[in-house]
Amino acid sequence: MHHTKAFRLWAGPDSTRVLLGVLGAVMASIPGVARAACYCEFPSGTETMAYGTRAACTIVMSEANKTCNIAFAATGADPGIATMMAPTRGEDYATEAYSISIEYLTYIRDRNIDKLTNPEYIKKTLPALMRAGYLRRNMPAELKELDASVLEFAQTQSKQIGAVFQGKMPEYKGERKKLEYHVSRTAVQLIFDRKIKITTIFMPEPR
Repeated sequence: MHHTKAFRLWAGPDSTRVLLGVLGAVMASIPGVARAACYCEFPSGTETMAYGTRAACTIVMSEANKTCNIAFAATGADPGIATMMAPTRGEDYATEAYSISIEYLTYIRDRNIDKLTNPEYIKKTLPALMRAGYLRRNMPAELKELDASVLEFAQTQSKQIGAVFQGKMPEYKGERKKLEYHVSRTAVQLIFDRKIKITTIFMPEPR
């Protein structure tokens, strides 16, 4: 019999806790997201079972796929870790993450493809969604290098990512330094140093 692995979500300010509480209901009301899901791919034979959610989410697998962090929209980062990674106090980061999440979910709800696929918007929002999954205390020591790689990827690939999301360009894979990447019509997956896998489902399924 399989047992559900325990997951810990950071309980941030009241506004963030409210966002986490209502996100499931919000996503259930948005057309086109049911088929896209975040799930944890644990090694076969382990006494765990995958935990799945709908879109607007990020999973981060590490420790040979034995550890899985799940984040919803841009929420979930540990404020202490965020303070070390960015020139802002942790509570400011949490407030910004909440604002990004509300804006992002509004665009998803309205299927505002133009906004979601705008390269400047991708530069800002994709790292925020990914950071929510890996700015955690259980992540490895090379966190700063991982963060720099994610930010550089978003900055340099945002135009191509937007084109793939719009269906104007086929999905693609590539590798740069320690980072492997795969951009599909709805999601972006990064593998850092062959140890940490980040998957963000950014877009609703195309109609």
